[in-house]
Amino acid sequence: MVNDASTDKTTEKALEFSTFNDVEINLKVIEYERNKGKGGAVRLGMMLAQGENALMVDADGATRFSDIDSLLGK
Repeated sequence: MVNDASTDKTTEKALEFSTFNDVEINLKVIEYERNKGKGGAVRLGMMLAQGENALMVDADGATRFSDIDSLLGK
């Protein structure tokens, strides 16, 4: 999760979800001190992503998590 210098407690909320239903989630949180713009935040997040697949989603809900299986061909 990349916080592009927002002041709305985005980081704190994200960290609250690092444990969900008593299961620890491997969550990376990066915070910019100065706003770098959406492109900079997306680029950094994708460069630092680990795992077999990486998916970028905005907080506005335009991408539904229920669509992930379709994206992975499942």
